[in-house]
Amino acid sequence: MFATAKIEAKFTGLMRHAQEAQQTGKIYAYYRDDNVIHVGTLFFKKGRLCGANYDESRGADAVRGLAESVIATAMFVPTSPAELLDQPQMPDVDQVLNALGRGEAVGGTEHLSAVDLVQAVAGTLADLLGDRMGDKVKDLAHQTHAAKDLPAFREACITTAANLIGGKRARELLEPLFELAL
Repeated sequence: MFATAKIEAKFTGLMRHAQEAQQTGKIYAYYRDDNVIHVGTLFFKKGRLCGANYDESRGADAVRGLAESVIATAMFVPTSPAELLDQPQMPDVDQVLNALGRGEAVGGTEHLSAVDLVQAVAGTLADLLGDRMGDKVKDLAHQTHAAKDLPAFREACITTAANLIGGKRARELLEPLFELAL
């Protein structure tokens, strides 16, 4: 129960901080569905929730889906306002936090297997950088023997992503996934 509350507090804390600090960026929320880790994204522009992606859903439907998911971990990554498009009929942050406070979303403790980790990292980087990057992650998993040497796989993925998006952003994006497996 403590881990559940801690994860939910981190997720809601990130949303509250983005709102109060008038931040622009994305909150990546990693969740498990059918034994696979996926990522949902909340988009903030100057502290206002301006969009969301969850599974195949966008906008308010995505927020509802994410609020009902078991969040494994979450993180905020600052971005340029130019990268964010406003989606119609987005709820405000207080509405989302109230829904979470009523228990409509529950965190959980998650530990990823090496196979799940490879899929999660490949999916996350493919969403951000394209399908080729997802394929590159799978190649790195094979080259580093990810199932036997997760630290080597972690460094290879972060180094490869860092060449495209910078070291700090690569670590911010990938470390939460690796923490679930290591």
